[in-house]
Amino acid sequence: MNRSTPSTPPTVRFLAARPFRRVRRFCIWFIVAAMLGGLGTVGWLGYQARAAISKISEAPADRKAGGGLLPFLHPAETPKLKGEEDQRINILLLGMGGTGHPGGSLTDTIMVFSFQPETGQLGLISIPRDLYAPIPGHVSAKLNSAHATGEQEKTGNGPTLAKTTVGNLLGIPIHYFVRIDFAGFTKLVNAVGGVDVVVEKAISDPFFPDNKLEGYEPFYLKAGPTHMDGTLALKFARSRETTSDFDRSRRQQLLLKALKDKVLSLGTLGNPKKLLDLMTIAGDHVRTDLAVWEIERFVELGKNIDPDTIVTKVLDTSTDGPLTSRTDERAGYIIVPRRGNFSEVQALAKNMFSDTLTAQATIAIENASGQAALAGNLALLLRGYGYQVTEVTTALKIAAKSRLISATADTYPDITQFFKQRFKVTPEAPTGAARADFVIIIGQVYAKKNP
Repeated sequence: MNRSTPSTPPTVRFLAARPFRRVRRFCIWFIVAAMLGGLGTVGWLGYQARAAISKISEAPADRKAGGGLLPFLHPAETPKLKGEEDQRINILLLGMGGTGHPGGSLTDTIMVFSFQPETGQLGLISIPRDLYAPIPGHVSAKLNSAHATGEQEKTGNGPTLAKTTVGNLLGIPIHYFVRIDFAGFTKLVNAVGGVDVVVEKAISDPFFPDNKLEGYEPFYLKAGPTHMDGTLALKFARSRETTSDFDRSRRQQLLLKALKDKVLSLGTLGNPKKLLDLMTIAGDHVRTDLAVWEIERFVELGKNIDPDTIVTKVLDTSTDGPLTSRTDERAGYIIVPRRGNFSEVQALAKNMFSDTLTAQATIAIENASGQAALAGNLALLLRGYGYQVTEVTTALKIAAKSRLISATADTYPDITQFFKQRFKVTPEAPTGAARADFVIIIGQVYAKKNP
């Protein structure tokens, strides 16, 4: 007799299966809810970030389009930053007192960041606030007054005048500016939990101004490793009564490095609330002419920065420095170029990334584009980046494409690579005697892209 396993009644099978179906449905809906919640959080953070960055950006309307906080939603190729194609982006950093400070538009801190996208190299030049310089459209004055003078002319014009003034004295194009006030700096340092700095030299400043700016609040700090909150960091950055302005510039560079390390640390980047706090503070206290997409582009390029190769320069009055000091009847204590002009300062700024080969290589430009001013503008640009342009001529015939003629391309591989990318050319050997190490013939295609 065959025995068969008793079948489970349909009702029992249904009742037994129902809990498992419920569990399965619950798991599915839980996963869906978690995914939607995660996307909602990302979307909310993205919205808040864009709102904060939009407050920061004072870019002209014609540059505001492009890019996005979620790059995968923007498949189109991102436009390039100013200076990116030339492999050097220059940004003017201005620090000022701001609201509530006498002379709040005067810039206590003046620095120029230079970034090479391809190499990931970052350079930083600190310029003394008392440097006496020509201010376009105005009489010469201390450099820290350029921003304030522009603001007096028209609200919002301060950074533009400061960029032009600094660009002229350094001999390099200033593509963007970033401006922060004292309160914003203090809040940013506090928001990341403070910064750690090695104080190289003890500070004794009995004349540091008090919070009400009515008297003094003596400031003393011993040398050695120090953890600083925002208030201490601001005092460390501003004090100069018993130390030189150049010491202060070096301290400001130390603080910026320490703040960068803290912001880019895993603890900060992995904390959405802290990131949002930083963006909110920046939205209230930082202004720039970088458009939102340009900020995102710069952050993306900044991933290549090698902290071990950061170049720092302080323009000072040391024995081998390019500056000296004197007293002026009208302006008081001022700092001026040692040679009477800014040639040494400009050489330092132009060649801060370059070795001697860049300055030694000779370049001739031949204009075959049909646009008269193009070759002269290119010569100014290349000289601004430290290249030695020895000849500018006009070609007998107009050509569509640009050409690069060089017999020494292998001797200057970095320069060759720069020109190949800039002009979209392949180096050719000269057919006769070379008039320069590099002969650049610019054609109509280049002219259309660089009107």
